[in-house]
Amino acid sequence: MERAVALAPGSRVELEDLPEEIRQACPIPIATLGTIRPLEEIEKDYILAALALNGGNQTRTAEQLQIGSATLYRKLKSYGLIGASRS
Repeated sequence: MERAVALAPGSRVELEDLPEEIRQACPIPIATLGTIRPLEEIEKDYILAALALNGGNQTRTAEQLQIGSATLYRKLKSYGLIGASRS
């Protein structure tokens, strides 16, 4: 953030002033009439995007999201991404 503040051309740090990897990880909240998404859905999308940015590394993803690795595991399991029965 300090770097973004120092390099920002205006008096505010805008999304365009941030590094590409940060811009990709930040969800842009767009809420117009009738398009509000459930928070659980937004959380899932964000977690999966963070996991993808970390190449599937769950430990690093949990650290960056500031949640426990067990919490991340439970969430991924609830999304059907872990522990699916194999036929």
